[in-house]
Amino acid sequence: MPAGSEGAPEFPRYRNLDTGRSLNHGQGHHGCTGARLVEILRCMTATRSDVAPTTAGTPAGAAFALTAGIVGLCFTAISIYWGVGGTALLDTVGGSLERGGRAGDVGVVLLLWAAVVLKLIAAVLPLVVIYRRPAGRWQRLVRGAAWICGVVLFTYGLALTAVGLLVQLGVVAASATADHRALAWHAFLWDPWFLLWGILVLGSLFAARARAANGNRPCGDVLDQRQKSTVVGGRFVSMATGQWPSRPGGFDD
Repeated sequence: MPAGSEGAPEFPRYRNLDTGRSLNHGQGHHGCTGARLVEILRCMTATRSDVAPTTAGTPAGAAFALTAGIVGLCFTAISIYWGVGGTALLDTVGGSLERGGRAGDVGVVLLLWAAVVLKLIAAVLPLVVIYRRPAGRWQRLVRGAAWICGVVLFTYGLALTAVGLLVQLGVVAASATADHRALAWHAFLWDPWFLLWGILVLGSLFAARARAANGNRPCGDVLDQRQKSTVVGGRFVSMATGQWPSRPGGFDD
């Protein structure tokens, strides 16, 4: 050991099996410091849950999810208000919901509370997808449910908003007994609210999907190629292709 190197950590030399030459991890452009070696070994032995990201989306995706949650919770609050007996704005929805809400009909009240539960789920799901902790089957289940909610909200809101606006423009004739006040509120507020909510949910999911496609885990490449990769000179090389994988979490300089 050279003078002055007492106490300095020593790292094993790796030998190239083809040439027999020793690869010194302490020299060269691809030198591997102690910290780098520890990080490499950590990723080589990591499980997928060990390297799960704090968030699954971009800042834009997080903004979409938060806004969707706020929009959904506000909509939910209105249903809760009607469910506990409130009557304000009931005349803007019209039909049996208005009549049953004012009369305290049990069926209408149960329908309102069912809507509260569904709206809460739809409001929370995008946030769970973006700030997710579940892995594997639960992650796929949550993501799939979020996509279903987003598509249903968007399709429902788009269809009813389009029809409502056509009625307001006179392109589609309303029935003789139609509640024109309620139709106007549906066309300009209630139905577009569903549409906006669906757009926000889908926006957050598309952002999370793009982030996942670009790789959002610091050890993702290592986990996917661990069984067919090795460490050579402080870098990962695929035993199957002989090519350097994409940069895993900043190991390459």
